[in-house]
Amino acid sequence: MHHTVIDARSAFHFISTWSAIARGGGGADLPPPPFLDHTLLRARSPPVVLFDHPEYKPTPNPNPNPNPNSSPNPNPSSTPAPYASAILRLSQAQVDALKARCCCGGGGGGGARVSAFRAIVAHVWRCVCAARGLARGAETRLYTMVDVRARLAPPLPPNYFGNAVLRTSVAAAAGELADAPLGSVARRLRAATSPGDDYARSLVDYLDAVDMDRLPRSGLPGNDLRVISWMGMSIYDADFGWGEPVFMGPALMYYAGFVYLMTSPGKVGGVSVAVSLEPDTLPTFKKLLFQELGGVQG
Repeated sequence: MHHTVIDARSAFHFISTWSAIARGGGGADLPPPPFLDHTLLRARSPPVVLFDHPEYKPTPNPNPNPNPNSSPNPNPSSTPAPYASAILRLSQAQVDALKARCCCGGGGGGGARVSAFRAIVAHVWRCVCAARGLARGAETRLYTMVDVRARLAPPLPPNYFGNAVLRTSVAAAAGELADAPLGSVARRLRAATSPGDDYARSLVDYLDAVDMDRLPRSGLPGNDLRVISWMGMSIYDADFGWGEPVFMGPALMYYAGFVYLMTSPGKVGGVSVAVSLEPDTLPTFKKLLFQELGGVQG
């Protein structure tokens, strides 16, 4: 299954169904059947692009008259920059402490509740910028993926099988992130991670018309961060008949600046942060991630 065709929610739906069949289950034991009507996400005619979509901005074409027999968008370097990876576990108490800092005690959240995802990402983003030693005026951009199944009007079925996620981002100066209360950073994320029907439909129309060969490929500028959330997904439901998985996580981190948030295994709660950073940045990031949670039991 290629990730371009299905998103993480669809992949986990497939694995849950597969494991239920392997256990000999059927009927009520099976997840709902996949919903396969992809016309619900097709572009409109005529297209209505209402928003700027910087995450999908085409790269410049260096050759206005390319050889039709040449491969599109060649990669100038086949050797990725080195990176180091780690999986760091935040206990449920530490997650709750981050959420409390976002809405209480001058957190800049105006007393509003903040999701665990936004609280953790706000903290991780600030710690990464500090660990990288970014200049105060340096711009940093955080990218994330948003599932729009429930955000469309009308919404897609929860068991829609396909790719219903879109990339969004938010940018700030490193100094702004360092000075702002954690709740203010989380509030910035809320604006970027709450696209509605108009925004999603605008992106579908935009992508239908753009030259796909000129869309950005993998990799990130050195100041940026990409966060993928698997929180709340059925990643530990895949019992093939010999018990629940002991661990589930990404097989590859691809490049520096990649973060996955995953529900930790077991029944005690908490979130596992899988992160890849520059080799000389990761040790400092580990220290900062837990340093600001000093006193909260891990």
